[in-house]
Amino acid sequence: MAEMQFDLKGPQGIIAIVAVVIIGLLRLGTLNSSHDPKLHDAIKTELRNELGNNLGKALANMDSRDPDALKRAAALANGDGIEIYSTKLSKPLLSWSSSQKVVVKLSYSLPEQPRRQEYWSFNHSFGSWSYVRETTVVSYYLNLI
Repeated sequence: MAEMQFDLKGPQGIIAIVAVVIIGLLRLGTLNSSHDPKLHDAIKTELRNELGNNLGKALANMDSRDPDALKRAAALANGDGIEIYSTKLSKPLLSWSSSQKVVVKLSYSLPEQPRRQEYWSFNHSFGSWSYVRETTVVSYYLNLI
């Protein structure tokens, strides 16, 4: 297997370093917190779906004679127990269209569960948000197009 080597000396090296620094600063400039109520509504909708899945699993494994189990199931069914601690957006660096694939770094907790941090992909178009899928930290920082 052949190795690739880059030999940047003098002015070429300085230009390469400046280019990397500028791209890094532009990337950091597109990472920001979101207080968009429509995004929060879309996130809450997805979290309610997950809450329903958790409730279904709890009910399938529940002993119906145990009154504490019924209280735990009722707590799981309460959508008001969903806590969103932070939402941070990664907008595409090289996209200038009205429709964008945005990656959201989300910190949240569901009733009876510990705090979690996940990365979700959303489409943002004309002021509305639609959930696409769960994604990775790599796509959060490298959301270029």
